[in-house]
Amino acid sequence: MMEVYRPHFHFRYDVWIDYGEQAMLLGLLLGFGLSACVYVRLKLRAASLNALAIKALTTVFCIAIAVYGGHASQAWSLWASVVVLALVCGLLGDVFLDLKLIYREQDTWFTYAGFIAFGIGHLLYWAYFFSQFAWSGNALTWWLGINGLMVAAVWLTEKPMQLDYGRFRAISLLYAFVLLGVLLQAAYACWQQPSWQLALFTLAMIAFVLSDVILSQSYFGKRPEQPWMIVGNYVCYFGAQVLVALTVML
Repeated sequence: MMEVYRPHFHFRYDVWIDYGEQAMLLGLLLGFGLSACVYVRLKLRAASLNALAIKALTTVFCIAIAVYGGHASQAWSLWASVVVLALVCGLLGDVFLDLKLIYREQDTWFTYAGFIAFGIGHLLYWAYFFSQFAWSGNALTWWLGINGLMVAAVWLTEKPMQLDYGRFRAISLLYAFVLLGVLLQAAYACWQQPSWQLALFTLAMIAFVLSDVILSQSYFGKRPEQPWMIVGNYVCYFGAQVLVALTVML
C-alpha cells in the first residue's frame, strides 16, 4: 500500500523569539528617537516640567536599550552594569539641570546636584577602566598629564569663549577633569585592546565632550542662548547616550 506523505510543520520558537527581540530593540530605538525629537521641540519653546518629563523618558529608553543589550548577551557583564548605573546617574543629572531652569531661585543647588550626579556616573567608568585594563606607571603619567593640560585649556579659554563660570568655576573644572579622564581612558583602552565596543564608546565620549562645550555656552555664556545651541547640544548628548547603551550589545 502506497504511503501518503504528510508534511510536518514545526513551529520554530527560536526564530519567533529572534524576531521578537529585534522588534523590541527597534521599538526602543524608535521610542528613543521620537521622545528626543519631542523634547528638543519643547525645549526650543521654554524649559518646563512637561519637557523635563519627556527628557527623562528619553533617558529611560536609553537605559532600557542597555538592559536589553545585557539581557540579550550570553551572560550579564560587568560592563552592562556599569553602563546602566552610569545612565541612571545621567537621568538624575538631567532632572537636576532642567529643574535649575524651571526653579531659578534654587539654581545653585540644582546645578551642583547635576554636576555631582553626572560626575558619579563618569567615575563609574573610571573604576571600570582602571580595574579592567593594564595601566603602567608611564601610561598613568601620560593620562594624568594630558588630562591636566586639557583642563588647563578649559580654564584658559574661559574669557576667549566669552564664558563666565562664576561660583561654579571650581566644580566645572573638576567635572571637566573627570569627563575628559573617561575620554582618555577609553582612547587608551581602545588602543590597548581594539574592539568595536571600545571604539563606539570612545566616539560616544567625544560626543559627550562636544555636548558639554555647547552646553557651557548656554549655562555660562555671556550671549543669549540661541536655538542652534539647544539643537546642537542635544544631538550630541542624546547621540552619545544611545551609543553608550548600544556598546552593551557588542
